[in-house]
Amino acid sequence: MQVLHQLRDISDHPLLADSQWKDVSVDELTKQSAKLTVTVQLLEKIRTTNEKVILFAERRKTQHLLAHIIREYFGLTDVSIVNGDTPGSTQRANSMKMSRQQSVDRFQEAAGFNAVIMSPLAAGVGLNITEANHVIHYSRWWNPAKEDQASDRVYRIGQKRDVHIYLPMATHPKFQTFDVILHELLERKRQLSQGTLFPTEQAEVTPKEILEKLQPISVSNERISPLTIEDVDKLEPRLFEAFVAALFNKQGYYVVLTPYSGDKGADVVARQRGEETGGLLIQAKHRQVGGKSGRDAVDEVLAAKPFYEKEYGTTFQPAVITNREFNKPARRYSRSEQVEMYERKWLLQNLKQYPLTWLDVNKCHLYIN
Repeated sequence: MQVLHQLRDISDHPLLADSQWKDVSVDELTKQSAKLTVTVQLLEKIRTTNEKVILFAERRKTQHLLAHIIREYFGLTDVSIVNGDTPGSTQRANSMKMSRQQSVDRFQEAAGFNAVIMSPLAAGVGLNITEANHVIHYSRWWNPAKEDQASDRVYRIGQKRDVHIYLPMATHPKFQTFDVILHELLERKRQLSQGTLFPTEQAEVTPKEILEKLQPISVSNERISPLTIEDVDKLEPRLFEAFVAALFNKQGYYVVLTPYSGDKGADVVARQRGEETGGLLIQAKHRQVGGKSGRDAVDEVLAAKPFYEKEYGTTFQPAVITNREFNKPARRYSRSEQVEMYERKWLLQNLKQYPLTWLDVNKCHLYIN
């Protein structure tokens, strides 16, 4: 699954795999990716028509790469990124962050050529962007219905121009690339959903389907069997964070995995879907037998709390989750600091109530990182 994760990065840009793109010039960045080269050419063409464009990219680091390229190459200083971090309402916006609608309004009101970068999920509902008549799906959402819903932002009442949809893909003359495989699977799912009463959740392309296309053997049934607590104990720390995110996602939360480095002391942000305020700020501590008491985890998530509350414009309940148990002093400390503490017994109960598979964990890891 880690290979699949890396392929997604490389298909967007080779330097995303190790996050070294910030040290490279814009010209060199463009030259190193045929997909990005084609995208820049499309943007140049759109600029000559003095029209506007939405670029959809699902992963945050791809969004920031595209924003950097557009700002530097085209001199657009106000390139907004609209994703799950963008406040959903004006009330939640602050001096550092505009709301989604404010970002869209600024984009639409600017004269002439302009670009905005959006997550397909964040832009899926409630936004009308009729000033844009070009849509570039730079990286694809794995559900064709949600991808079409994102494109529909420009197909609204008030749209007076022809709309153009672009799907830049990394290709190779001798083998099928990740982009090509994903495109073929999306088209197949799209046809099924349009031709039959096909449930939306089944229209989503799964990591298993892509892996089976990439390799001639089937994905092991072990990968789709429910995880046991023994499986959880064997996880690497970053995958344990993805496991925690997947567990809350299964319970109906909108989850975000924080960056692996520079996370300020929190690993997962979990908010109830449809809720504008509140949520959990989680420090996930994967522990072998023994390890630290747990007091350090409490301190870390408390240190992260002010940063993420300012970032999201809301108040979070801090929490610590471990696959083992903390000692009594650590539990007393967490209670005194009003930090929720979820231990092995809680994990066992939730694994039983919300069964997870390796595919669930890796899907969360792939989608959110």
